[in-house]
Amino acid sequence: MSLDAAVTSAIAALPEAERALGEALSQDAIATGQTDLLAVSNGHVHLVQNASRGARCLKFAWSQSDEEVMIIVKVPSGTKAKAVKLDVGTRRLTLAVLGEVIISGDLAHMVLPEGCTFGIEDATDGGRLVTVTLAKSGKPEWKTVCVGGPELPSITKGTSVDSSDLSVEQRAELMRSCGVELAFNKAS
Repeated sequence: MSLDAAVTSAIAALPEAERALGEALSQDAIATGQTDLLAVSNGHVHLVQNASRGARCLKFAWSQSDEEVMIIVKVPSGTKAKAVKLDVGTRRLTLAVLGEVIISGDLAHMVLPEGCTFGIEDATDGGRLVTVTLAKSGKPEWKTVCVGGPELPSITKGTSVDSSDLSVEQRAELMRSCGVELAFNKAS
């Protein structure tokens, strides 16, 4: 598995400290088979679902565009579409896979149920991915999928964090908050 040329060139163009973080994120994406989720924006490399417009949660990952919210669940190989139960109302969602409830609750914002779908496909790591697409009713930024769920930090759309003002440890914490674990060796 290799990286997209745009991601590779964006990493090469980063300042040295940022380049190390970008390379670590890329290596993590390669190791977990998520290179297709890597994206470049404003000269930064990130996992799409972990950007300011989505997150990785315990049982699923989610991301959003102006028109839709996507929920991605890793499931075992051999899982068939009939093992997925999706119930979507304008303000409520329940998703169960293989009898396990993945997410259930009141949605953070309204959706258009007739535009909500799911699909299942093979993942690069040998498992499968269930992808649920929720059609937004309007274009609000979602901070969470369901009320009471983990929320994204307050980031104004179009605002970026200037990581050059952060220490290496603060950068690592920022990356960890996006679901990326990094290890640093302290110099003696």
